Amino acid sequence: MLVTAAVYAPTLSYDFVFDDHGQILENSYTLNWEWAPRYFTSPLWGFKPETVGVYYRPVFMLWLLSNYQLFGPEPAWWHLTSILSHLLCTLLVYSLARHWMDQVWSGIAALLFGVHPVHVEGVAWISGVSEPLLGIFFLGSILCYLRWRTATADGGRGWIWLAASAGLYVLAMLEKETAVVLPGIILAYEMLFRRGSNRSIAPLLALYPASAAAYLLVRLHIVPGLMRVLKPMPISVVVATWPSMLLFYLKQLIWPVSMSEFHYLPYVTYLSVRRLVLPVVFLSALTIALAHWSRKNRVVGFASALLVIPILPVLDFRAFVTGEVVHDRYLYLSSVGFCLLVVLAWKHLIPRISVFHLVSVLAIIGLLSYRTVRESAFWHDDLLLFQRAYEVAPQHPMASENLAVALLVRGQPVEALPYFEHALSLGARNPDVVYGMGRAYFGLEDWDRAADCFQRALRGNPKSSVYLLFAGLSDFHLGRLQNAEAEIREAIRIRSSIAADLSLYHLALGDVLEKQGNLRGALAEYAVELEQNPNSERAQEQSRKLRRLLSQH
Repeated sequence: MLVTAAVYAPTLSYDFVFDDHGQILENSYTLNWEWAPRYFTSPLWGFKPETVGVYYRPVFMLWLLSNYQLFGPEPAWWHLTSILSHLLCTLLVYSLARHWMDQVWSGIAALLFGVHPVHVEGVAWISGVSEPLLGIFFLGSILCYLRWRTATADGGRGWIWLAASAGLYVLAMLEKETAVVLPGIILAYEMLFRRGSNRSIAPLLALYPASAAAYLLVRLHIVPGLMRVLKPMPISVVVATWPSMLLFYLKQLIWPVSMSEFHYLPYVTYLSVRRLVLPVVFLSALTIALAHWSRKNRVVGFASALLVIPILPVLDFRAFVTGEVVHDRYLYLSSVGFCLLVVLAWKHLIPRISVFHLVSVLAIIGLLSYRTVRESAFWHDDLLLFQRAYEVAPQHPMASENLAVALLVRGQPVEALPYFEHALSLGARNPDVVYGMGRAYFGLEDWDRAADCFQRALRGNPKSSVYLLFAGLSDFHLGRLQNAEAEIREAIRIRSSIAADLSLYHLALGDVLEKQGNLRGALAEYAVELEQNPNSERAQEQSRKLRRLLSQH
């Protein structure tokens, strides 16, 4: 745990990046205890009316709430809690390994898990903490189940452990939907280890599926449909892409280089030897080898189940937007099974550890630690993150789009425009891309092109208050004051409906009304702006100016 903490210590100086802005900083008004009950009655991102809510994660939202209440917008403390979550998972991996291995081999398994570079996205990215949190509840549930089995084998009852396992399972599902597959892990253990046992599995057949069914009923009420298809495509394409997906994930576990927020993995739409036939042959051979080994060592079978079952929910990538097929963070739980398999193979080949073998272990741990430190460095800020993503996956439209946004935020609209255009050339359909181009033209004071971009973005998402605000500001600069007033008023209405921050919105409307000659209306809007943002120097200046003008009349 100390080695793992040292490896991730540099992340304490990192900033909020990517979804952290929308999920934490721009969402701070929902991160208070008054909003907490809504976490259980609305989907994740439900606070944004322009966003389609496809996830239901109230426990994750409670984690964000707790951190915000404790630390506010100070990223160092958020990173610290992410590291602590990963350390707890590392300890749980050690506890799991101790069921079948001695302290030394269990320590090696936990150390492999702790420093493996595939966890960079889940630990170095604040919003990626959903993976370690899932690991805590998921592994905790398995460990409680094993304690229950141990207690019943010794003649005791131990029902408290089974109840704790079921409770942690429910929390895991409420933290992230993919936890629903945990009964598959339990069933795999029962099939592997109850040979010759007369213990009943009736409690398991009743408890875990019943918990999953109750969770799914609640989720269906909050988020209609088990899965919302964001990228329609034939199921044949989905199935044909699976072998290359699984081979990619296996490569990330065995040869963890080029970690990135985005990876480019093309859909398999035709019979391809390289992307379909060869992966099927390789994966089939690996499956046969693991099945043969499992017959000799049941722990291998359980580790294989831990490797494969947690990745199953993300194989149907129709639930993701275009280009979103694979992510490193999806391997967080599967890596537990991988680390156990590596140590089991190591233990089989080298039953007794000598000084030479320990040096070899330390060399591998050192290499993995170096890779983790190096790969996590790209998560320092948005610009580094998306430069890395573009370097790894230039064909991915979101890599281009996000790099453009990072440049735009840094005040480099000229440099940002080519990446927005590249994203559109790759088939990006997200209206945020066109909106981003509009912001770049807005920064260059090219009002005509900016207005055109904002109107195109609104056709894709007419409920976006931000799009409406900047469409109104562009029309204001073009002298189309009636359009500007209508757009900004609609933006204010949408944001008011969700009690969102209205800073700058009333200021913009005040400018429009002042230009129209409605000085009293403008003064009223500036007053509202000062209620929202008392430190607004421009609202203060405009209010003083309008009061002088009105007093003269």
